[in-house]
Amino acid sequence: MKPAEQSSLIAARLMKHLEEAGCPKGVVNFVPGLGEEVGRHLVAHKDVSTISFTGSMAVGLEITKQSALVQPGQQQIKRCIIEMGGKNAIIVDSDADLDEAVVGVISSAFGFQGQKCSACSRVIVLEEIMTAS
Repeated sequence: MKPAEQSSLIAARLMKHLEEAGCPKGVVNFVPGLGEEVGRHLVAHKDVSTISFTGSMAVGLEITKQSALVQPGQQQIKRCIIEMGGKNAIIVDSDADLDEAVVGVISSAFGFQGQKCSACSRVIVLEEIMTAS
């Protein structure tokens, strides 16, 4: 687990909780540091088999490119889960409580000033709701 350098403290707490819950040593390793240094090393390391990244498109594309290079001694193809701030939708279905849907959309879109990867950026409303309103 290599958190963003801005979230190392909360990640250290998560690590502590994992240990307290009985997670065996070595199953999760806490590796804080700068992405440009520690992250780059982890992406290129022959023993890293899966990379999960949330962040900018530039860094996500670089991780994808670098992880495709097979390192000496590498035993597997690296799997990458790269989230680069896509267009997250909320679907308002015919049985939705419209008042609650509006509150949920506003909270998702603007909570944390919209600075989260899951922020709602589009709302899909079924036609039957639109025509009934």
